[in-house]
Formats: sequence, C-alpha cells, structure tokens
Amino acid sequence: MIFVWLWTLWGCSTSCEDTCEKLISCESVDNANLELSECVSSCSAQEKLYEEWNDISKREDFDDLKDCIYDSECEDVTTGVCYEGAADLYIW
Repeated sequence: MIFVWLWTLWGCSTSCEDTCEKLISCESVDNANLELSECVSSCSAQEKLYEEWNDISKREDFDDLKDCIYDSECEDVTTGVCYEGAADLYIW
C-alpha cells in the first residue's frame, strides 16, 4: 500500500504493460483473445498521442484510467467503474 501511495506522490502512473496485464488476467473482462503485445501497443499509441497533442487534461484522465484499472477488482472493471469519468477518452 505504501508503494502505491509513493508512486502516486511522485506523479507516476501505471504503465500500459501493467494495465494490460491486469485487463488480460481478468476473466470477467471481455478481452476477445486480446494479446498482451497488442494491448500494450494500443495503449502506448494512445498515450503518445495525448503527449503529442500536449493535452494535459486527457493525459491526466488517461493516467487516472490506467491507475483505476490496475487498482480495481476485476468485477469492478467489468462493471465499468473506471470508465465513468473517461467518457471523452478513446478506450483502447
């Protein structure tokens, strides 16, 4: 728990790889044969796009989305708890 708090304190967010590993490990999430490399690639492309746009709001929202997916129980992810505040984000 302290590690998560320190990670947040430093302003770092969950990586695309960690987020995708979590999504793929959740049996309750419909990932339709999604491969880890494909998920990471899509997530990273989206992350890079927001950086190129220099859209701080979208970058922060995207980081919050990844953090939420990583920190939530699979059942909560399945019900869409992490997507409530991310309506204007492209969800890879």
